[in-house]
Amino acid sequence: MAQRDVLVAAADKECEGIRAQVAKENLARELVKERLVKEFWEPMAQPGAQIASLKYEYRSIPGVYNCQILDISIFRSPSY
Repeated sequence: MAQRDVLVAAADKECEGIRAQVAKENLARELVKERLVKEFWEPMAQPGAQIASLKYEYRSIPGVYNCQILDISIFRSPSY
């Protein structure tokens, strides 16, 4: 029974350490999120607006994927 208690205590201590680490990581993510919202989302005249006029450069992919990327770029082009 004493060995079981020792193992339970060790597991609980390890769990507390992991919980503290996860809480710290979550706090850091929340801080970054708040800063991003404050800097980019709140100043927008209409929050949630999408910028669709950016041109994306595609990397060179050999084979069948090149054809699919070409088809996608044609469909995305404003002249289509």
